[in-house]
Amino acid sequence: MSLFYLDSYTVDDLKEYIKCRDDVSYFSENYLGVKLTANQESAIDLMESSKSYAIETPRRVGKTTLVQVWATWKLTFHMGVFNLSIGVYNSMVARSWQDTFNTFLKNVPKKFSDNSLVTQYESGIIRFKNGNSIRIASMKSPSVWRERSTTHFIGEEAGHPDSGRVYEQNCQDVMPTIDMAGGSFGLISTKHYDSNNLFSGIIRNSRLGSRTIDVLKFAPFSGNINEYTDKGVTEGVNLTGSIGSFLRQEGI
Repeated sequence: MSLFYLDSYTVDDLKEYIKCRDDVSYFSENYLGVKLTANQESAIDLMESSKSYAIETPRRVGKTTLVQVWATWKLTFHMGVFNLSIGVYNSMVARSWQDTFNTFLKNVPKKFSDNSLVTQYESGIIRFKNGNSIRIASMKSPSVWRERSTTHFIGEEAGHPDSGRVYEQNCQDVMPTIDMAGGSFGLISTKHYDSNNLFSGIIRNSRLGSRTIDVLKFAPFSGNINEYTDKGVTEGVNLTGSIGSFLRQEGI
């Protein structure tokens, strides 16, 4: 990390820099335009403290947003190498993820850091001035698992019935690379209650093979049905699919 034009910093600039560096919620709300929920804050706390974690969420509660906020914050203030690989459901989601993330990067004040300056923007990967990178690809794509420069890995939608069964061995294979880099391995997904796949097993047993996994479940519904339902299912009736399953299993 490098402060951009350190000579021109005022005392207020430095105070603001330190506040953003130490408080991801403040940085997110004031510079990225995203007010993190309590669940998202708890998830980021775990992402910061754990080397191996799994986070279970309902649908439409900002899984991708929390990952993008965390990644932007890390790129701006992280000291050292940060090469993040993101596994998403398919290639179309990967392209959308990359485009949305790029808008976050553009909101970072360049006086904070030159870490977020993009030097190469191509399909599936963004490279930065300081040598860091973010790779976004389908969970089924070999490239997201075989990038040996990866220091951090996050798999989104790991609980999807179509993707959860195909990459247990891939998870095992990528972990030594992460361990050597001193980084972190994470899975963040909606739990599909009709599935018995890799993610379900991790959530149930807090393990992946011989490795202990720190598990976080988003807090149950409290007060606003919109937090846990898709658009069009906001009155608490006719709940179907994974949302309905989640709400019913939580006694909501």
